Amino acid sequence: MLVTVSIAIVEFIIVKSDIKWCLGDSESINYNRHLFNVIFLIFLRDVSFYLFFTYVKLYLQTKSDAFIEKKEALRNVGVVMLLPLRGSPISINIDFVSYFSQRKNYTFIHWTIGNPSPIYSSLNYIQSYLNDYCLRVNKDTIITFTNIISYNEEKVIVIDGKTKTKITLPFFKKNAEEVLTILRKKVPKLEEKNTINSKKKSNETINDDKNRSNETIKDIILEEIQKKDGINALNLADILEREISRSTLIRRLNKLKEAGKIEYKGSRKKGGYYII
Repeated sequence: MLVTVSIAIVEFIIVKSDIKWCLGDSESINYNRHLFNVIFLIFLRDVSFYLFFTYVKLYLQTKSDAFIEKKEALRNVGVVMLLPLRGSPISINIDFVSYFSQRKNYTFIHWTIGNPSPIYSSLNYIQSYLNDYCLRVNKDTIITFTNIISYNEEKVIVIDGKTKTKITLPFFKKNAEEVLTILRKKVPKLEEKNTINSKKKSNETINDDKNRSNETIKDIILEEIQKKDGINALNLADILEREISRSTLIRRLNKLKEAGKIEYKGSRKKGGYYII
């Protein structure tokens, strides 16, 4: 309040000379009365501004405190409060969310059941609300720990609630180790299961390779290429994963090209193998 009085006095001193010029006779009673009225109005105006902005500050602070209290209360029962850039706050149960994705100015909440829900907000903006329950795995995706199916050193797999299909989400390359460390801490069993299965499949494939002659392996590869002209190495590897290891497949493809049995046509990304 003392600051408000001081400001009013300073403002009065600034405009005093203009008031004198307007009123003319500085000895009259009206002159002194007008000076008093001016300083009183200036003081009244400054006090009104002070009270108005104090009220606004208190209102915003009260609203913020109420939101924080509600957010903390809901957090204890697994519900997260999101505050979008537009619209009212949203309460969501993390157990029913598979992951969050971003498209342009919208963040989509992908539920474990039903269609995704869009909210007008960037993924960066709402990330701070989700840190306790979720993990940012790449530029456009945040996953929930409760709905992970499996993961390895490069990607994590979740379920899409709308299509009921598995969604593979690759990690940020620059912080893959950090993401993997958090996943191992939160859901360690999912990686162990995935790793055991991978090792078992790899051992089975290696043993199968040892039991096959080179000619048999070549015949298998040629047969698959003949079925579908232009097939690439990745598709061949997926088809023959239980028959031939990937390293063996690449070696055999190179030998077949050198022998003039097959040729590669097209670009590195879109090309494929053909029988000669």
